[in-house]
Formats: sequence, structure tokens, C-alpha cells
Amino acid sequence: MSNFKKNLNLLFAIVFISCSCNKSFADENEHDFNKTLSTDSASCQKPIIEYFPNGKLKLSGCQGSYNGTGIQVGLWKKYNEKGELIETTYYHPDEFGKDYKIITQYERNKIISKKIYNFDDLYEVELKELSTIPK
Repeated sequence: MSNFKKNLNLLFAIVFISCSCNKSFADENEHDFNKTLSTDSASCQKPIIEYFPNGKLKLSGCQGSYNGTGIQVGLWKKYNEKGELIETTYYHPDEFGKDYKIITQYERNKIISKKIYNFDDLYEVELKELSTIPK
């Protein structure tokens, strides 16, 4: 893949992440994203984009900061080598007990699993599945 094409894909991915990933999250998870935006205390500081050797998108997301710690924030997407979406994870850092992440898995562009977990990486605790989004 030429450098121009890679740069163009990178620019498109950055615009996509910053402009539409929030909309996708709201649509996918039937969640009032405007409410989440107003309560999120972490913001995207650095878009992260990785490619497979074949040039297909492998991973996209945002690195942010919460309480001085660099962490994943917002919507992250993982793809297979064919470029098909296989997983999204929405990271919501917050105070302990109000933190969570939603992991959605896909097969052939259809949701096969969607689960809510505590944000185990943020507080270095054991991963636990939650029944609802913490308030």
C-alpha cells in the first residue's frame, strides 16, 4: 500500500473515530451518549490506529488520561485480517464502582455477545461481569 493511501486511510480513521465512534456506541448500546459525555472525566488525547501487514485496519481507539493515568477511553474497535469488525469495547473510566467497559463481539457483522464489566485495568482489580451500567 502506498504511503499516500496509508496516510489517507489514517486521516479517514482519525476523523471517523473523533466524529462517529460515539454515535456508533449510542446506537449499538441504546445508551444516552450525551449523558455519558457530560459525566466522562477522561477525554481522547491520542488516536490509536494499527494495521495488519496486508494494509487492513486491525485496531482503532483512543488513548486518554484519567487521574493522571494513561488509559483506553471511549470506543475501541478490533478487526480481523479481512477487515471485518470482530469486537468493540467502550471504556468508561470513573471513580471506583462507577467505572465500566462494554464488550461487544461480532461474527459476520452481527452481534453475538454483549457484556458489561468493571474497568479492571483502571483499578487493577479482578474482571467481573456486571448486570447493569453503574451509576
